Parts: sequence; C-alpha cells; structure tokens
Amino acid sequence: MQISPEIKEYLETAGFAILPVRFDLGRGEEVVLLVKATRDILAQLKKTGAKARTGWQVRQTAHGPVVCLLLGITGGEGCELLGESYLDPVDDSDFELLTLLSNQKALKAALYDEEMELVWAVDALWNDLAQLAAEQAVDRAEELAQRAVQEGLELDFARACEAFGSEMPLERMREVLFTDTEI
Repeated sequence: MQISPEIKEYLETAGFAILPVRFDLGRGEEVVLLVKATRDILAQLKKTGAKARTGWQVRQTAHGPVVCLLLGITGGEGCELLGESYLDPVDDSDFELLTLLSNQKALKAALYDEEMELVWAVDALWNDLAQLAAEQAVDRAEELAQRAVQEGLELDFARACEAFGSEMPLERMREVLFTDTEI
C-alpha cells in the first residue's frame, strides 16, 4: 500500500490514529482503515489473533452533523485497541468515502507502529449486519447533512466533533455499539 506523503506526515505526527483512506488494492477502489499505535500493542494483538469490529454513530450537533466510525480490536489477555474516526457528511469527499465504505464486501485495517512500519493487516468483522449498519449510517448522515444545510446551520466540523466527543465519550460508545463483551 502506497500512502500519500500528506497522510504519512499526518500519521507520523499522531500518537494514535484511525484514518479511513481510499486505495486500489487490485480489486478496484476501496476504503482501508489506517491505524497507528505502539508496536507493543500491535504485536500483542497480532500474537493473540485479535478480532476487529466496527460500529457507527451518526449525530446532529449544534455545529453540524458528525459520523463516527468506531474500531475495536480485541485479543486475549485483555489486550484491546479502541478508537474512532470522524467523517463530515456535509463534505463531498467525506460523504463519498462513507458511501464507498458502505458498499464494500470486506473491510481491512492496516496497523502501523510509531516508525510507520506495517505490523499487521486484519479483516474487520464485516458481515451482512455490519454492512447494513454502514448503509444506515450513510442514509442518516445524508438526511442530517441536508437538514443542516436547509436550516442554515453555521457549520463547523471541528466544533461538531468536540460536541460529539463530549456527548458520547469513547467508552460510552463502546458500551452502546459493542453490547456483547467479546469483539
């Protein structure tokens, strides 16, 4: 996978990140989740044969709509990686990315360490139910984006993400989206 210089620079400066990015891996364009974490955590997850799962939250805030993609990767011995990525459904490129993602038959996460070395690639659980949840997220995001524009809402995606994070902290999202104890 060839990562663009801009994305690589962003990931190099981030301590931890989950970033959905378009790639053509030989089967046409698809979205891959680029994940940056510490080598220790990634090695432990790989060693335990960790499983990855996604979940979605779509919310309207006072500053505009937000789509949040939650990624949880859990292995044995209590090893877990949990994080989110935000998409702006009013932004055409984010909405296209979201739509592309919802139409995929599979979802890969490429896990990179602090040195931007690929440690592991894992397939996320992406069955019919997961794909349906993604499709519903797209529908809801489109509805909220249209409403925000029609109502003349003063859109500020950064502030919308902050409001979303205050309203729905990561651990609360985990409880809501991953109701069973095992990912």
